[in-house]
Amino acid sequence: MNAEATRSGIWWWCGINVNQVKLAELREIATSLRIETGHGVVAGGACAALLKSLDREYRSLVHDVGARDAILRRFEEMSSSCAAGK
Repeated sequence: MNAEATRSGIWWWCGINVNQVKLAELREIATSLRIETGHGVVAGGACAALLKSLDREYRSLVHDVGARDAILRRFEEMSSSCAAGK
Protein backbone atom coordinates (compact mmCIF):
# COMPACT_ATOMS: atom_id res chain seq x y z
CA MET A 1 0.00 0.00 0.00
CA ASN A 2 1.31 3.43 -0.88
CA ALA A 3 0.12 7.00 -0.63
CA GLU A 4 1.36 10.27 -2.05
CA ALA A 5 0.23 13.79 -1.23
CA THR A 6 0.01 16.39 -3.98
CA ARG A 7 -1.35 19.92 -4.13
CA SER A 8 -4.63 18.62 -5.54
CA GLY A 9 -5.20 15.78 -3.09
CA ILE A 10 -3.98 12.39 -1.98
CA TRP A 11 -3.23 9.49 -4.29
CA TRP A 12 -3.55 6.07 -2.68
CA TRP A 13 -2.99 2.67 -4.17
CA CYS A 14 -2.92 -0.87 -2.88
CA GLY A 15 -2.94 -4.43 -4.10
CA ILE A 16 -5.53 -6.94 -2.95
CA ASN A 17 -5.04 -10.67 -3.26
CA VAL A 18 -8.51 -11.92 -4.13
CA ASN A 19 -8.64 -15.59 -5.14
CA GLN A 20 -5.10 -16.77 -4.53
CA VAL A 21 -4.91 -20.05 -2.60
CA LYS A 22 -1.14 -20.12 -2.12
CA LEU A 23 1.15 -17.22 -1.36
CA ALA A 24 4.36 -19.18 -0.85
CA GLU A 25 6.90 -16.37 -0.60
CA LEU A 26 4.47 -14.05 1.19
CA ARG A 27 2.64 -16.43 3.52
CA GLU A 28 4.13 -14.81 6.64
CA ILE A 29 2.91 -11.31 5.74
CA ALA A 30 0.05 -11.70 3.26
CA THR A 31 -3.21 -13.53 2.71
CA SER A 32 -6.09 -13.42 0.25
CA LEU A 33 -9.83 -12.89 0.51
CA ARG A 34 -10.33 -16.50 -0.57
CA ILE A 35 -8.04 -17.85 2.16
CA GLU A 36 -9.70 -15.68 4.81
CA THR A 37 -13.30 -16.41 3.79
CA GLY A 38 -12.85 -20.04 2.75
CA HIS A 39 -14.51 -19.52 -0.65
CA GLY A 40 -14.00 -17.78 -3.98
CA VAL A 41 -14.70 -14.07 -4.22
CA VAL A 42 -15.92 -12.08 -7.23
CA ALA A 43 -13.14 -9.53 -7.80
CA GLY A 44 -15.52 -6.86 -9.11
CA GLY A 45 -17.73 -7.23 -6.05
CA ALA A 46 -14.72 -6.94 -3.74
CA CYS A 47 -13.60 -3.79 -5.57
CA ALA A 48 -17.10 -2.28 -5.35
CA ALA A 49 -17.27 -3.04 -1.61
CA LEU A 50 -13.86 -1.44 -1.06
CA LEU A 51 -14.83 1.72 -2.95
CA LYS A 52 -18.14 1.95 -1.09
CA SER A 53 -16.34 1.64 2.24
CA LEU A 54 -13.74 4.26 1.29
CA ASP A 55 -16.52 6.63 0.21
CA ARG A 56 -18.32 6.11 3.54
CA GLU A 57 -15.12 6.79 5.51
CA TYR A 58 -14.33 9.88 3.43
CA ARG A 59 -17.82 11.30 3.95
CA SER A 60 -17.45 10.65 7.67
CA LEU A 61 -14.15 12.55 7.72
CA VAL A 62 -15.72 15.51 5.95
CA HIS A 63 -18.81 15.73 8.17
CA ASP A 64 -17.80 14.36 11.60
CA VAL A 65 -15.17 16.11 13.73
CA GLY A 66 -14.36 12.92 15.72
CA ALA A 67 -14.18 10.63 12.69
CA ARG A 68 -10.40 10.83 12.24
CA ASP A 69 -9.66 9.41 15.68
CA ALA A 70 -12.32 6.72 15.31
CA ILE A 71 -10.94 5.63 11.92
CA LEU A 72 -7.37 5.53 13.21
CA ARG A 73 -8.46 3.53 16.29
CA ARG A 74 -10.27 0.94 14.11
CA PHE A 75 -7.25 0.72 11.80
CA GLU A 76 -4.90 0.10 14.73
CA GLU A 77 -7.22 -2.58 16.14
CA MET A 78 -7.45 -4.42 12.81
CA SER A 79 -3.98 -3.91 11.34
CA SER A 80 -1.39 -6.64 11.74
CA SER A 81 1.36 -4.14 10.92
CA CYS A 82 0.24 -1.84 13.75
CA ALA A 83 -0.04 -4.77 16.14
CA ALA A 84 3.48 -5.93 15.22
CA GLY A 85 4.86 -2.52 16.11
CA LYS A 86 3.43 -2.55 19.65
